[in-house]
Amino acid sequence: MNTFKYDKQAVTLDKYSVFTRGGASETIYNWLQYFSPDTLCDELRNAGLAKRCLLGDVTGRSFSDDLPEFAVIAERV
Repeated sequence: MNTFKYDKQAVTLDKYSVFTRGGASETIYNWLQYFSPDTLCDELRNAGLAKRCLLGDVTGRSFSDDLPEFAVIAERV
């Protein structure tokens, strides 16, 4: 596994190289896009959606800048 980070694009790539005993190999690419609340709201707006609620995580915890993740409930405008 190799991880590549692209700060300017707020993206990381996890690249998995899988090898079998028979010599066959496969490569799996897992791209992850990172958002701040502001950049995610911009993405939502561009898709015709709006932020209804900003939460600290998917369990409904109150939002805090100190938490490593957040969740958004969006609605169509």
